[in-house]
Amino acid sequence: MPCFPCPAGRKSANLIMGDVFGKPAIVTDTHCIRLCNRIGLVDGISRSEKVEMELWKIVPPEEGSELCHRLVDHGRAVCTARTAPYCDKCCLADICKKEDINYENCT
Repeated sequence: MPCFPCPAGRKSANLIMGDVFGKPAIVTDTHCIRLCNRIGLVDGISRSEKVEMELWKIVPPEEGSELCHRLVDHGRAVCTARTAPYCDKCCLADICKKEDINYENCT
């Protein structure tokens, strides 16, 4: 990742690289980290840099930025953190490992 003249963090830098410059980037925010662990794309990793590195192993570079935006949307609308996730409405329910979920609507 190139150096930026401003003190942008890794998440902000990746967001700018992907959304502004159209370069391969994976933005690992709280939604991305939670969902990647819950779904089973990573195993118990909570550090954003480590989740990003694991995702680079399985996500084609041209799809990284869009994947992260989709994970954020999915995390806000379906696979929520503060309320019980809506597993019964989830398009990933058949492949999700449902890590750390013990809710009635998640079968």
